[in-house]
Amino acid sequence: LPLFGSPYLISLGFTLLIAFILAQSWDWVGGEAGYVNLGHFVFYGLGAYVFCMLLIRGVPLPLCFIAASCLTAIVAALLAFPLFRLHGDYFAFATLALLPLFELLAFNLSPLTGGADGIVLPPHYVLRPAFYLATALAVATLWLTGALSASRFGYSLKSIRNDELAAEVVGIRIFPAKLAVLALSALFAALAGAIQAWQLSYIDPPTVFGL
Repeated sequence: LPLFGSPYLISLGFTLLIAFILAQSWDWVGGEAGYVNLGHFVFYGLGAYVFCMLLIRGVPLPLCFIAASCLTAIVAALLAFPLFRLHGDYFAFATLALLPLFELLAFNLSPLTGGADGIVLPPHYVLRPAFYLATALAVATLWLTGALSASRFGYSLKSIRNDELAAEVVGIRIFPAKLAVLALSALFAALAGAIQAWQLSYIDPPTVFGL
C-alpha cells in the first residue's frame, strides 16, 4: 500500500492500523481482565503529547518514542493504585473521568502543552515511514495478544475476570497482575498516539483527549 497506493488510501490504512492497536491494547484490560476502561484514550493522548513536547525541543526521534511510551506506562501504573480499588461500573466511570481531567490539564499547562493552540511539529512528509511503524506495532500487538492468551499471566487475567475472589484464594497476586496489564496496555496506546501525532504534525487537547 505505501508503494502503490494513493495518499488517501495510505492515510486510511494508517488510521485503521492505529485503531487496531488501540482496540487490541484496550482488550487486554477490558477483555482479558474484565475491567472496562473507558479512559483508554487518555494513554493515546499522553503518548502524543510527551512525544511532541520532546520532539520540538530537539530530542532525537527514537528517544521521543521511547520516552512517550515509558512515561505513559509509569502514569498508568500510578493510576492503577486508586482505580483498581473500584469495581464494575465504578471503575468504568472513574476511568471515563480521566479524559476531561487530562484535557483540562492540557489546556491549562500551556508552557508545556501550548494550551488551546496545541503543538505544531516541524513540517515533514512522514506518512510512509509512519505507516511502516504503525504496521510493525500492529504486528507486535497481534503477536503479544496471542502470547498473552497462552501464557500463565494471561490465564491469571482470565481468572481475575471470571472470579477475582476465587483467583486470590488459589494464590494469584491480583493487584500486581492488574497493574502490569494496565501499564502494558497504556504503553502500546501511547506508541499509537506518538506515531499518529508524528504523522499529523499537529495536536491539541480536544484532538487527543476528546470523548
